Amino acid sequence: VRCVQETDLVYMDIIPPSPAHSDQSDNDNKQLYHDNIVSALDSIYTLEFRRQTPVQQKFIYTVKFDPEENKYIALGFSDGSIGIYKVSNLEKFGTLGESSVLEEKLPIGALRWRPKLTMSKDRLLVAAGVDGVISYWQPLTNKLVHSIKPEKKFSDLLCLDYTKDATRLAAAGRRRAIKIFDDEKRVLCAKLRPKGQQTPGHSNRIFAVKFDETGKTLVSGSWDMTVKVWDVNSGTVVQSIYGPEINGEAIDVYSGGDLIVTGSHRSKEALQLWSLSYGKLVETIELSLIHI
Repeated sequence: VRCVQETDLVYMDIIPPSPAHSDQSDNDNKQLYHDNIVSALDSIYTLEFRRQTPVQQKFIYTVKFDPEENKYIALGFSDGSIGIYKVSNLEKFGTLGESSVLEEKLPIGALRWRPKLTMSKDRLLVAAGVDGVISYWQPLTNKLVHSIKPEKKFSDLLCLDYTKDATRLAAAGRRRAIKIFDDEKRVLCAKLRPKGQQTPGHSNRIFAVKFDETGKTLVSGSWDMTVKVWDVNSGTVVQSIYGPEINGEAIDVYSGGDLIVTGSHRSKEALQLWSLSYGKLVETIELSLIHI
């Protein structure tokens, strides 16, 4: 896990596994691969941002590894642009969505690489802006292929996630409702925001959404100090966890298991594991035990 903003976790992403080699079982090589990626992130930050003047300065709002090809890192910036970097040599591969001087510059709230399907040759990177627009990019050609405009103005979007089969895309943010899109038709097909039931939805902006492997369960985290577990088909909350202070995309669901990992914006009890089924705390992981 790569944690950003010192020990107060704002957003996090899982470093992808090392590419398959004949010596895949060699722990030294695995550690070297991990250290190289962490070094790449640190170097990108140093090269791109520490040398900027206050007028030029922009900030990283979100970061996403390419989870399938393990070649690229996408960074969403405060000026609305997206930087694509090669992991191997830190080379900046390209920039998406650069605004002209006259255009209003609004931050990128979230990024997500679309799962690569067998029949599809093109890689797609989906970006959500605080203007509420969802944009589909071909990052290797710098081409914008589609965009979904919000129903209302100021529909700040702060998080995205795909189902494993890439048929549905979840998006959420300031308006506290989770939108589910049919990704083939690229239209809104459902909203998750129950009211009047025993376990209601979020009462503040949502910073993280994550599907489980089946796509039938979705986990969300909010500024309201709760994590909600949703049944996507019925649109109801089946579990509510109080405690994690989610201020960014800092939730993941353990593949093939019954665990949720949360990253909280605080110096103590920041990284925690929870039971997906029972909503109980399983373990608090001290940040001093992992590489920051």
